[in-house]
Amino acid sequence: MALFTDTVTIYNSYGTTWKRTVLKGVQYTNKTVTTVSSDSKVNIGKTTNVTIPDTADTSGKQYIDSALYAKLTTAEVDNYYTLDIAKGLDLIAKGELTQEINGTTYRTKNLKADYTNVVTIRSIADNRVRDFLKNIKVVCD
Repeated sequence: MALFTDTVTIYNSYGTTWKRTVLKGVQYTNKTVTTVSSDSKVNIGKTTNVTIPDTADTSGKQYIDSALYAKLTTAEVDNYYTLDIAKGLDLIAKGELTQEINGTTYRTKNLKADYTNVVTIRSIADNRVRDFLKNIKVVCD
């Protein structure tokens, strides 16, 4: 029995195109965050966390740092996925999506309109150097 059983689809921005990667065996959680400002206004927001263990099924692709991903050739890029926070474009969708983003007839705004659990990657913590429970934790909104 696997520890994590969720599936997500990552959409990476690569030049003027989008690359899709399905990851199985991850943990996907939503959390409501409530804060009260100094003028007593209540603010409610949603945060999504995705934990990608070292044992996740990554569709045969390897994780690579976003700076290195940007330098890959078109022939190389299909062997990798990344989690880019610098550009603020990469997305994670809950579930196994087959929809491709082509940037002309189908864009990220269409994906967000058609599917309810599509979030933007905001931060990552690479915990793959640990002795146990090696993972990458992704925080999205």
